Amino acid sequence: MEPSSKCVHNGAHESECHPINTPIYASTVSRYINAGEQYYPRYFNTVNQDTLAAKISALEAAEKGIVFSSGMAAISTTCLALLRPGDQLIIPFEMYGGSIAFAEEQLRPLGIEITYTKATVDSIKEAISEKSKMIFFESPTNPFLSIIDIQALASLAKKNNIITVIDNTFASPINQRPIELGIDISIHSGTKFLSGHSDLCCGAAVGPERLINKIQHHAHHFGGCLNALDCYLLDRSLKTLAIRVREQNTNAFKLAEILASKEVVNKVYYPGLSSHIGFEVAAAQMSGPGSLFSIEFKKNSISIPNFLQALDLITPGISLGGVETTVCAPALTSHHKLTEKQRLEQGIRPELLRFSIGIEAWEDLANDILKAIKAAKL
Repeated sequence: MEPSSKCVHNGAHESECHPINTPIYASTVSRYINAGEQYYPRYFNTVNQDTLAAKISALEAAEKGIVFSSGMAAISTTCLALLRPGDQLIIPFEMYGGSIAFAEEQLRPLGIEITYTKATVDSIKEAISEKSKMIFFESPTNPFLSIIDIQALASLAKKNNIITVIDNTFASPINQRPIELGIDISIHSGTKFLSGHSDLCCGAAVGPERLINKIQHHAHHFGGCLNALDCYLLDRSLKTLAIRVREQNTNAFKLAEILASKEVVNKVYYPGLSSHIGFEVAAAQMSGPGSLFSIEFKKNSISIPNFLQALDLITPGISLGGVETTVCAPALTSHHKLTEKQRLEQGIRPELLRFSIGIEAWEDLANDILKAIKAAKL
């Protein structure tokens, strides 16, 4: 089936009353005498968890999946399940700041070697050693929307017996399916596009059954499970994922084109623009360019605080992927845990803003941005 059909129909649960929606099994206790498998939310095996994981797995063309209470629960459990002291973890430095902070504060003290690279296959290749166990990356990256050739990276990793893990949050399964390109595990912060309504905190990891089983075993101990009601709400949200993402793609492309032509804008980072360095690779491995872009205003061209204050329709807010358009300054939000030196090394300056485009009329969004630029000009 096409992704839009999978969003609606995969993971359906059959029960004796034949509901079209999976019922909410809000119970933490199940009978054990003559009952077979024991169901318990912390074991990640309840009906609501399983049906939801099956839907996300189908969207990603994965053998098996597991849903978590947050994206960071998915990331931390995956890394802690598959890495051991002495292993090397390779991470391109263009990555969500929370992932970098986790690697530094939790993995490195355990004796796991962390190696940072540029967000290119060649740079990652140079970092590979006999100790290399995992490559964890994003594409598109946060916040510059850089593109890594996923198929080339997967091929490189397989030759060296290295596990590949991608944070596929920015693309969503509608725009990109990395497992079909050879990646082992695809992770999502379901808080973003999968839920899409800025009201759920959740995550997911999907991949081959042998690896997901290992992750699930460790997840029992870490406890990052998703409750039945939130499973139901995420399942409901996923049914509209395809139409939401496609509308967001269209809006983002139109706005990125408009902003790229403005005098006060130094650069627009968006893989849907032909000027983007990763445009051709993105066109080959993505079915849509996504709804996130970052813009860097020219230094001393506008007041960033005044620009954010002047917006009416667009909300300056943390997180992304909702039906409403938001904007944030990565230096103050997604990457604030990094040192100033680390941010500047990545090019994350105060003039950089990241937009997550929603499903509003793009004309209204354009008017709001252009009005705010006019009000904030220096």
